[in-house]
Amino acid sequence: MKTRQVMHFCEYGKEYSVIKIIDSKENNPYRIYHHYSDIGPNGRLHDHKKQMEKYADLYSCFCWFIQNNIV
Repeated sequence: MKTRQVMHFCEYGKEYSVIKIIDSKENNPYRIYHHYSDIGPNGRLHDHKKQMEKYADLYSCFCWFIQNNIV
């Protein structure tokens, strides 16, 4: 599965990215991810990313950011 990062930004300490799956046969190739870090049971910092939504086009991704007061 080939992917391409379309957008990546930080706002008020929250980090987001939009990824497009290039050779997807799905109707929704765009994915919005929220990146965050936390301290694990071993006391070290661990990076995570959580998929928030899937969309068919980049315009819908921008609408999601606006609706959630992120931009």
